[in-house]
Amino acid sequence: MKKLFFLLTLAAATLTAAAQKQVACHIEGTFLYTPRDTVVHLLPFPGDSRSHPFTAIPVKDGHFAYDFRTDDAGAPFSLWAKDDERMGFWTPGVFLAVDDTLRFTFDRPRRSPVMEARSADNRELAAFRDTCNRRFNFRETFEGHFDFAYSDTPHKPTPEENEQRRANILGQDAYETDYIGRHTGLTGLYLIMDKMFKCKENTPEPYVELYRTRYAHLFPENSMHAYIRAMLDVRKVKVGEQLPDLNAPDADGRMHSLREETRGQVAWVDFWASWCGPCRRVSRAMIPVYEAWKDRGFTVVGISRDKDVKDMQTAIRKDGYPWLNLVLLGDDDQRWYTPLPQATGATYLVDRDGTILAIGPTVEEVEDLLEKLLPEESETPR
Repeated sequence: MKKLFFLLTLAAATLTAAAQKQVACHIEGTFLYTPRDTVVHLLPFPGDSRSHPFTAIPVKDGHFAYDFRTDDAGAPFSLWAKDDERMGFWTPGVFLAVDDTLRFTFDRPRRSPVMEARSADNRELAAFRDTCNRRFNFRETFEGHFDFAYSDTPHKPTPEENEQRRANILGQDAYETDYIGRHTGLTGLYLIMDKMFKCKENTPEPYVELYRTRYAHLFPENSMHAYIRAMLDVRKVKVGEQLPDLNAPDADGRMHSLREETRGQVAWVDFWASWCGPCRRVSRAMIPVYEAWKDRGFTVVGISRDKDVKDMQTAIRKDGYPWLNLVLLGDDDQRWYTPLPQATGATYLVDRDGTILAIGPTVEEVEDLLEKLLPEESETPR
């Protein structure tokens, strides 16, 4: 009885502690232009609303307000206009989940909103962005060229403009790494996470070293660590290394091991999504290769990143993929990032023993390798 009482007391204390960790943010915002879609999306950073559950906040007469609560204290969340997403590019306003009152101003399409905050953490993050904008022409360097892409008369940068942007990027990188080293707080941890999100396996070494030496044991409960460590695992996935395993269900819910499904065969592993047009073009182009080589020791396994199994099934029926497809729904536990995928559209060619032969190979490169690895007289090993 005493043991039961102790366990119940411990459980109650744990629940109380969890409840105390919940943070509350009042979020409000204004549009200085008229968006075509009167909705803004709110979701964890770096989640994608095409594959991750999100909150849709309605916009009325150019204004919105929302009371946001989460147990993921200190984690980054992103906010952006749905209108921008429809155009194929958006720059979210990112904030840290701490008790706060936040105000966002959307001054023009496809630009991250300006954030005003009361908390020290979010004020620091906003001040960092403002400094970058002023010192390195941040918005033009990192966002302005996308405006050209949507212009009726696309602007072709001059050599001088390209050189200036390059100088801005290098200057901003140097300032950022210095800032992260001198200001060990939530903003610094977020900046490391953001850099790893943008660069994946090509994250510059100074950011990796700063994380390992200054941040790895800071804020141990913060969920950003899980993502950063996942990106460090991604850096280990290289040609010549073993293909890491991944367990995921098919459309009927049956679990499969990627390693088992590819064992003993040369395999093309395709990370795609129903909403990713370029991914699907690559996948469709592989169908004739699969049909020509499937009886000679070649296989394909697809892993879809979608919010609903039906989205994957519809795409498969339309495109006609004849191979096994697995699905990762809603970026659950950030499994999309660990340890294999670098992004939607990542593909891997692996040898019979699981060794990675190529990352992101073209169809022609796959065919050339199959000619060498699977001569016509060889038989299927299974």
